[in-house]
Amino acid sequence: MLLLIFSQFTVMAENSDIEDEDWQKEGETIMPNVTSTCTVRLDDGTYRMYYHPSGSGVGYAESNDGLNFSDPISTGIEEEEGEMISNPTVVQLNNGSWLMVYEIDTGEGPDQIRNFYSAISADGKNFTKQGIAIDSTVADNNFAGVPNLVLLPDGSVRMYYVSGGDHTAAVRSYSGGVDWQRENFQMAGHPVDPMVVWRDDYIEPNEGRWVMYYAALPTFYDGQRGIRKAVSEDGLVWETSDENLISPVSEIGLVLDPDVVELADGSYRMYFSESETDESPMNLISAIFTPPPLPTLPSPPTISIIPTIITGAGVGGGSQVRAFDNEGNVEADPNKLFTYAATHRGGVRVATGDIDADSVDEIITGNGTGSSSHLRVFEKDGTRRGIQLFPFHPSFQGGIDVAAGDFNGDGKEDIAVSQFSDGQAWVKVYRYNNEKALLFEKNIFGLVECGATVALGDVDSDGLAELIVGAGKGGGPQVLVFDYDENDLEGVQKPISFFAFSESGRTGIDVAAGDTDGDGKAEIATSVLRDGRAEVALFHYNTERESYLTWTAYGGAEVGANVEMGDIDNDGLAEVITGAGPQGGPQVRVFEGDGVAAVALDFFAYAEDFRGGTDVAVGNF
Repeated sequence: MLLLIFSQFTVMAENSDIEDEDWQKEGETIMPNVTSTCTVRLDDGTYRMYYHPSGSGVGYAESNDGLNFSDPISTGIEEEEGEMISNPTVVQLNNGSWLMVYEIDTGEGPDQIRNFYSAISADGKNFTKQGIAIDSTVADNNFAGVPNLVLLPDGSVRMYYVSGGDHTAAVRSYSGGVDWQRENFQMAGHPVDPMVVWRDDYIEPNEGRWVMYYAALPTFYDGQRGIRKAVSEDGLVWETSDENLISPVSEIGLVLDPDVVELADGSYRMYFSESETDESPMNLISAIFTPPPLPTLPSPPTISIIPTIITGAGVGGGSQVRAFDNEGNVEADPNKLFTYAATHRGGVRVATGDIDADSVDEIITGNGTGSSSHLRVFEKDGTRRGIQLFPFHPSFQGGIDVAAGDFNGDGKEDIAVSQFSDGQAWVKVYRYNNEKALLFEKNIFGLVECGATVALGDVDSDGLAELIVGAGKGGGPQVLVFDYDENDLEGVQKPISFFAFSESGRTGIDVAAGDTDGDGKAEIATSVLRDGRAEVALFHYNTERESYLTWTAYGGAEVGANVEMGDIDNDGLAEVITGAGPQGGPQVRVFEGDGVAAVALDFFAYAEDFRGGTDVAVGNF
């Protein structure tokens, strides 16, 4: 059912400066007397179209080419007495199941009510009714129609639909379609029959956008009618165009219910219903659109790469990020970069990674404790990148740890993020793009509220970075390693795991990865995170499961340490970098792979009397 009900509809200014799309109609009628379809192109290249066959509930038809479809097959969702079912929409969830939402009309005339119901399926063919999804009597003036489901990168589902019979609204579900929360949808005019798709490259390379195709009805558009489009960066605030992409065959004809699917070659096919007059039957036909070639990006200039130590202030120090060269001298950029609001005093966790494959690292930050999880990315000069992540529920305020590495092998480094403290050890890995695609999601240590730290590194020399997870404060000092699996968001846990320190310890551990001996495999560095001596231990990832080298970074002080690995001196081997933990001064130290301290690299990143500690990262800029 619809929860957290409020009604908000903001009129946005229309904008005609939107990419034109040259849609070309294809052939003859695909199905007579059919409208409001939902088509899915399956992994095997075939098509499945859901619709309301005449005289029945929800059915589907199958096709090899997307143009010639089989006779309808029942999904198990049938009409009961006094009901009329229509407008099914279907999406596959991250857990592999299929969610359907469909419209049921009851009553007649002024007593007619249009509500949404949901159903679930394991195979996308046989559905079981779950119950009412949207009660239109609450906020939609008895009219909720033509739903369109979209799976979002965080695994939640957004539904666009016609509310009140005259405009589009949006709701969102975090429960697989059981409960829905209304969102602040903003779009000019009175668009109906919404169909939303994501386009990775919209006009420019790497510039993704949400695109909505909708019907303009003459009642609301001064007698004009046709299928139009709108564009959005976030799926809620939309820019519209007053140009038709598809127009009726006559001045009194209609085109309704766009249903768009991306094809294997990158073109798009739209199924829509067309009639010659307002009163004649609606027939299902199709059109195709091929986006023009994208402009060629210029070759990147030759860049001199210099290793840099990035620091983030600990708890009590705000969110200041600084940079130091490989001799410990402070650099001009970033020096006075505060990555979150001035009122935030929970500190900041830092990482670096080449998220856009330009051979230069970016700075990745995760907020510390005391505010909702918020991940940002910056260029070294402090310029903030446009995409940011809010990876966990707003009620979680235990801070987040961050790391970067190429988890899925696409040549761009991905971003790992974990709940750092005061909560369960949820870990996620994202592609850094407009879609914010989720590559991994798992509660690593179950019900234990210990949080986690994360690293990404190639521990087995397979060319891909593995996800390395260490238990935070309150958990035993366990280290687990995961491979990416394109078919399972929980990835594949590798068979070797170990305890970095005494199993009875509950101080938490930080983790890092880097190749200290030049064998092509990353070693794993661990450190006692807090409330204990700053012990550091190095591990080869093998069946021995025992550290081959240990030392204490800050003598007898029980301050713990944050740990990172990176090649500071350009010798091709990773060094171990530590920053003092909470209650410690902001001291940064660098050690060779044999545990010997680099005397010249021992400095304070912030005022020496600051006692919140400091997080550390190493980047190439």
